[in-house]
Amino acid sequence: MLLLFTSMVVSALSSDGWLSGSILETKSYRIEITETCTNAVGQCTASYLGTDKRTGASIRLHGTSEMVLCKDHITPCHFGRYKFPSGEYTYFVYPDGSLEVVRNGRLVVHEQGSWREAGA
Repeated sequence: MLLLFTSMVVSALSSDGWLSGSILETKSYRIEITETCTNAVGQCTASYLGTDKRTGASIRLHGTSEMVLCKDHITPCHFGRYKFPSGEYTYFVYPDGSLEVVRNGRLVVHEQGSWREAGA
């Protein structure tokens, strides 16, 4: 799954560096991620638009993608996760469809979901 998502990330990059939106659907949330990269490898900026399916409340965050380093601890090997800080909360979105929300270092939300392309 990780390899498939990483391939989707790289193949979705357009010539101007924009990544088309991807949507993560969990039981409770719909999260749209849009990523802007200056190159195919390295850290990218990302936006997060999360909607609570029960209440309709939404939150818009800005963050970064984080790469996992190769065994040399220098070279970025593959996409690891998105990280979106918001005050005492940090939102993490993983390529396997996991959503984690951490408050002051303590896990307060963990949900598994599935990815689809925006507009699909």
